[in-house]
Amino acid sequence: MALKKCRRILVVSLLVLLLGCANSVRHTISTTFNDVRLETVAVLPVEFEATPLADSKLADSIIRKLINRGLAYKGYKPLPLEVVNERMKSIAPEGVDGPGYKTVVEMLGADAVLYPVITEWDEDLFILYASLVIAGRIELYGGDGERLWSARYKTGDSIFKFDRAYLELFLEAYEPLLERLIDTILYTLPSEKDGAGYKRYFDWLP
Repeated sequence: MALKKCRRILVVSLLVLLLGCANSVRHTISTTFNDVRLETVAVLPVEFEATPLADSKLADSIIRKLINRGLAYKGYKPLPLEVVNERMKSIAPEGVDGPGYKTVVEMLGADAVLYPVITEWDEDLFILYASLVIAGRIELYGGDGERLWSARYKTGDSIFKFDRAYLELFLEAYEPLLERLIDTILYTLPSEKDGAGYKRYFDWLP
């Protein structure tokens, strides 16, 4: 009975510790966001400031598909990634730094572009322990090149296991962690219906 009580206390303590150490998403929204009508959005290739040990091309594909899914859920019309990739070859093969966001938005035929960046990809594997921490940010740029919204978040997970093969598999199965990262960041992005041309309920009040 005493052992069961101690276990319960330990579990509660761990939960409190985890909640207390949890990262919060940080975001900023331009004061002109609601003045811009955004509908079609293109998701640019991911920039890896911290190169993942996993296949970066695969990670890029997963991240951008997750973002496209999130945009569609919020009412935007994301351009197909195949279209964006093909057009980017001629517009900005070396990235957006050359032509700039305004030119890229115009050439892609979108209302805005989303620029995802992975700022941290930290894998740790030691005997019976494995952990993975991923951090990133996403920025939204409008047709005039102004940054309308940005958000950043950091998340991670870890396990203890006697099976080393299982620990290695844990590090390879990073998609759920990326999904948590992207979904949390996009949660702070206003829905398309909240932009220009729409009135929310409280906007009609005198």
